[in-house]
Amino acid sequence: MAGLFSRLSDKNRKRHFIIVDLGSDSAVYSLLIDEKSGESIVVRKQHHGLPLREREADSARVVGGRLHALIFRYIRAAGRVPDRMVVGLGGKFERSEIVSASQIRENPRGRVSAHEITDLIGDFAKGNLIVQKEGTDWHLAGMALIRAAVDGYPLGVLTPRTSGRTLTVNMLATFLAASQWRELKKLRSSWGGLNIEFVANQYAVASALVRCLGVKDALVLKIGSLTTEVSLLENEKIVFAGKVASGGEEFTVSIAKNMAISRSYAERIKRQWGNVVLPARSGEAAKETINSAADRWISAVADLLRKERSFILPASIFVLGGGAHLGAAAETIGQKLWHTNLTFHERLEVKKFSAESIASKVFRSLTPSLSGVEETALAALALTLETSAGDAGPKLKNFYLGGET
Repeated sequence: MAGLFSRLSDKNRKRHFIIVDLGSDSAVYSLLIDEKSGESIVVRKQHHGLPLREREADSARVVGGRLHALIFRYIRAAGRVPDRMVVGLGGKFERSEIVSASQIRENPRGRVSAHEITDLIGDFAKGNLIVQKEGTDWHLAGMALIRAAVDGYPLGVLTPRTSGRTLTVNMLATFLAASQWRELKKLRSSWGGLNIEFVANQYAVASALVRCLGVKDALVLKIGSLTTEVSLLENEKIVFAGKVASGGEEFTVSIAKNMAISRSYAERIKRQWGNVVLPARSGEAAKETINSAADRWISAVADLLRKERSFILPASIFVLGGGAHLGAAAETIGQKLWHTNLTFHERLEVKKFSAESIASKVFRSLTPSLSGVEETALAALALTLETSAGDAGPKLKNFYLGGET
């Protein structure tokens, strides 16, 4: 075993990485990546379906078991312990939000150092390891630096002249429900030789939009089975992150209930809507049900955004996740007046953000390929492997599950 880990220090060897997307409520997506001479190649891709679980503890046990089995298979495929594993967090039992911390500097004339910023982030993390929201305990799983400022002026690069009285940082804090948090902690303790990092999917996707498509301002909607993650991107930074408890499953349940059909048949109608021919009466019933579900879904998104009044709704709206295939969802966003009481542009443009937009910039070989809106977050997480100081990403340290990476 000692010989196995000693090889990790050989800079000329091939490196291996595991990427896992836990942001879906209905599946676990993962990659095994080889990298040599600065070129990345996807060696293996896996997709494991998950039963939809309403209870947090039930979901945690299933996800934990899948992750342990997945790591074992990838280690066997690579022939050794991979150099790094990046786990993307999202879904029903995760919540991310923009938080801030400030401090008055003892020496306002002195130079602001990177250590001051990381210490401020670390102090905030230590004081918020567990927070209570709506009667539930949430455990801090990760923090990403979004913006640092001195006396209200944003900091891009620290220079010898950077000084001031008040230091402020804005961060994207990611919390997990208790059972999910315990499973990921257990993952780290079980695989002690594996460097495991946890990243919010909302952060990875927003960074990929900036880096790969040059997007500056956008509303990003990741439509999952049980939830829709909502992110606002302004001047290349996330300024709002939230979530609504509504997704593709609500469409399926509505179709099954209103048409008195099985869930499996309702799911098929939803997925093939626009390409399937139904009897006239059934077709009208399905259309009315799907449109009503779409109206309820976008109303929930609008209600969430109305709580944030200090922004103009961007003209570009990007959708991803399995629910992005729902034509009714895209039509509702682009054609209906759902943004009442929001400040918005005259014309909104709805676009799908697919994995291909990212993968072509990351990997030399795309066999197996990454494609579609379901695998966008997976590709975005792979992009975090090569985030450098010049990219849209955390410029300093991130803090994950009580430790530093």
